[in-house]
Amino acid sequence: MMMWLFFIIFITCQTADGQLVFQYSRHNQELDIRCSVSGLHEQNISQVISLVISKFINGRYEVLTSAVSVGNDVPVVHRLDGAVVTSDVSWSAALTSYIYIHWTTAGRDVAGDYQCSLNGMNNENIPVTVSRLLTVAMRDADPVFVATPLEVDVGLTRNFTVRCSMSDLASLKISQIVSMDIYFIIENLDQHLATIKGISPAQMKPGSGMALVDGFLGGNNKQNFLELSWEHPTLDRAGSYLCDVMAINSSGAVISFSRSINVTAAEPARERLVETIHNLEAALDASAAANHNLESVNANISRELERARAMYSDLTGDLHQAISFSNGSVARLDEICSVHQHLLLGSAEIVGAFQSTNSTKFLNFNNSVATIQNACASNFDYLGVKCDFEASSCGFDQYSNDRFNWIRKMGPGGVANTGPSIDHTPGVSNGYYMVARASGQAPGDNAKLVYTMPVNSYRPTCVSFFYHMYGQTMGGLNVYISYPGAQQGPIWHLQGNQGNSWYGAHVVIPPVPVNSTLIFEAVVGKGVYGDIALDDITISEKQPCAN
Repeated sequence: MMMWLFFIIFITCQTADGQLVFQYSRHNQELDIRCSVSGLHEQNISQVISLVISKFINGRYEVLTSAVSVGNDVPVVHRLDGAVVTSDVSWSAALTSYIYIHWTTAGRDVAGDYQCSLNGMNNENIPVTVSRLLTVAMRDADPVFVATPLEVDVGLTRNFTVRCSMSDLASLKISQIVSMDIYFIIENLDQHLATIKGISPAQMKPGSGMALVDGFLGGNNKQNFLELSWEHPTLDRAGSYLCDVMAINSSGAVISFSRSINVTAAEPARERLVETIHNLEAALDASAAANHNLESVNANISRELERARAMYSDLTGDLHQAISFSNGSVARLDEICSVHQHLLLGSAEIVGAFQSTNSTKFLNFNNSVATIQNACASNFDYLGVKCDFEASSCGFDQYSNDRFNWIRKMGPGGVANTGPSIDHTPGVSNGYYMVARASGQAPGDNAKLVYTMPVNSYRPTCVSFFYHMYGQTMGGLNVYISYPGAQQGPIWHLQGNQGNSWYGAHVVIPPVPVNSTLIFEAVVGKGVYGDIALDDITISEKQPCAN
């Protein structure tokens, strides 16, 4: 139950010379400026023509508003936005005349130097002017309740925040803030969004949706606040918000403050939204063009090179493991490993190693005996795919017909409470990994990361990888194998929040024909807290399949 006891701040300043009074007063966020005259006939002034209020702007006083007495053909000026002006100017100097400006919500821009001028005639029918100056000092009245922005541009506004705060407890004679609450007003009903009490952390209420909440209470010299923020706000965020603050004053009495703000929403024209999307996509493409294009070109060249080597091996007869030398000779790899390692000493340059008849294994070697010895000892465990994404994406490409893309990045993502802060290997904040970010996507949107098998595989293949699936609105991760002209259903699937850690997984894929595609598919859940990351992907014929 909310208490509706309003705490009122009055500030009144005035300057007067007998009969011309110029003053202002403040009540919470409301501000009044009033200029009035009376009894001027005692000052040898017989007639009032006009009252004018001006403000000192850019080195001079500029007229904000004016009022004219009946019978005087003097132009009336009104240059005030967001304020209400009332006036009553009598031609008789014996009567009271006034001009009155009222702001319901006065910001800091209202502060400054003002001048009130009376224009009239004296008893000798000579024009006279009497002026008074007034300085209006403004500070935000506690509690301060703001929304940023005040208008939500749906589809374009990236972040929307409402914040209630109090910082000057001493001037309000407050000894303790008991609680802060933020409400959303729907059809005259208060929907509770968030609360903070005492030293307990801020808490979200069911009506807050996918908001992030932050807050602090208990500081006499620090700012006490409660804040809610939404990423990519929708139309339902428009409306009236209310902040309630419960406090105890220096006398031990319970007092209450209330502030309200109104937020509007606009749906941009379709053309404007399309233009914005186009510009953002162009900017993203431009920023990633150099690295991505280079990686893609290198990956394509590497795959074509291995295909050519495999075709060459097939044409040489029953070779199943071979090394090609720069002098044109070809030797079987099993012979190299058993009896011909001397061929590598000085007289020949290794240009590649492969086997094609029974299985597909590719390695490129440096010109060293040690490297070949290691390759012989390991029996070519890897198909050439062992990627930690530190240098490149290793030939893993974006799928052309999905909804959004995987991104190679390092460090934490742009949304808190989802995604990794470090990669898996080497486990540092500047290490790279691949991530499908849920922010900005709709539920069910998918991103596919694909790798094309360069040649036939005649044995089952082991795919090992590490995944990170952390977030309250986590979707799912699927692994597919796609054959030319057909796609097999998921051969591995995981759904939901797995916690803020990297986990290893492996899956066995059957023998596949050339141009088969390995697919990692991320599917977005029901919110922004659903980033899915991959790292350390290995494709190997080593059996049994294990992490």
